[in-house]
Amino acid sequence: MSRPRSVPSTTAPDRMDTSSSPEISKLESQIQALTDLSTRLQQLRDVPAWLYKSPNSMMPMEPIREQFENLRQLGTNLTSEIVQEALKAARESEERDKSELTLKYRTDTNKAKLRTPSPDSPRYYESSLTKVSVPFPTLVGDSIPLTLAGLPDYIRNFNKASAPSKLSVWVPTRAEMGKLQDPVTVRLILPDILVAHCVLSTPTSRKGLSVETVTMSGPREQTKPHSQSEYTVYQKVSQQIVKMVQTYPQVSFQQLMSLLLSYENLFVTSCSLCSRILSLEAHIPPVARVWVEGDGAGGRWDSRHVTCLQA
Repeated sequence: MSRPRSVPSTTAPDRMDTSSSPEISKLESQIQALTDLSTRLQQLRDVPAWLYKSPNSMMPMEPIREQFENLRQLGTNLTSEIVQEALKAARESEERDKSELTLKYRTDTNKAKLRTPSPDSPRYYESSLTKVSVPFPTLVGDSIPLTLAGLPDYIRNFNKASAPSKLSVWVPTRAEMGKLQDPVTVRLILPDILVAHCVLSTPTSRKGLSVETVTMSGPREQTKPHSQSEYTVYQKVSQQIVKMVQTYPQVSFQQLMSLLLSYENLFVTSCSLCSRILSLEAHIPPVARVWVEGDGAGGRWDSRHVTCLQA
């Protein structure tokens, strides 16, 4: 009778326990220190943006003190021995590894934005009271075209209703004062804010005055109607208004005046989208305007940064 063969043992040999290895423990602590540092940095990224908000929307002082205390603690954490050792080890590891590792997070994010939602995805809520933006508001009496002959009466009524803003006819020489010629240049002064020169003409295809060009300059700049301002903010305002006029060439002079008056608070009004006065990219105030219709015949001019307008 043959003896049974011995079956070899399939039990794996005992593996070395690396959980108690000092090198592994040190590496884990360094990774944790760098992770905590990254988290603190992400939490403090929005703190400088608070300085751009207007006083009306400024947050209470207590949260600001708390955030700056967090900033001080971040500096203390950054200079600590464990974080400095972790940063040094990460730099040495990067120098040893020449595989040129790349991150694809941004590409994946962009693909996710372009991906169309599945049919089972819920649609976002659309309110029936959503306000609609139009190029220019519909003004009372705007159906009657403003002619060159009626311009003086309009200027007088405008100055009475819109003081301290002042509207006048600009002429190059004193000899031409009191004469209205087609085309005519009109100057609007918003005290301590800006000066706008508008060139108006009467085309044969349209009854009444038509807006040809609009240029902005600073209140103390000695510029002529067709010259460009030296300041970027007024250049940007001019570009935005000209773009609106070119997009909507039927705009009346009265509608244009409504738009220009909305720049009375140019340097203190926050963007209606990001709630900041100065944009993070160009550090200029909201130079774009969007008319938003409200309930009934009301509405308002919304201030926007150019970057927020394109977002």
